[in-house]
Amino acid sequence: MLSKLMIGAGVLIAAALLALAIFVFEPFKRIPDIGRGLPGRDGPASEELRARVKAQFPLPMASTDIVSALAAQGFDISTVHNVASFSKNGFPCRTVWQVFWEVDDAGQATAIDAVYGGVCL
Repeated sequence: MLSKLMIGAGVLIAAALLALAIFVFEPFKRIPDIGRGLPGRDGPASEELRARVKAQFPLPMASTDIVSALAAQGFDISTVHNVASFSKNGFPCRTVWQVFWEVDDAGQATAIDAVYGGVCL
């Protein structure tokens, strides 16, 4: 009887550790196409992301087109602040891709920029 309890507890602990590892490392979260393969997380990576964003979204452009394209790649969108964010956890760091734009009264994006970086423990 005691061995069945120990096995059950071991299975429960293993399942909890697996769930924690999936949460921390997010192995199934796919990096957006526009942010894939950037060189590190420093200045050159942000410059490369910025260049990719400006090439993919030539201005002026309807802000709804930007929102649709970035949402399709998995970005979280805030149309109130005109920013799209994507983050991926990977112990000990969290990596973040952000795209932000300005919109005129006609709904056209008039400026767009991007940053790439992260935070590590």
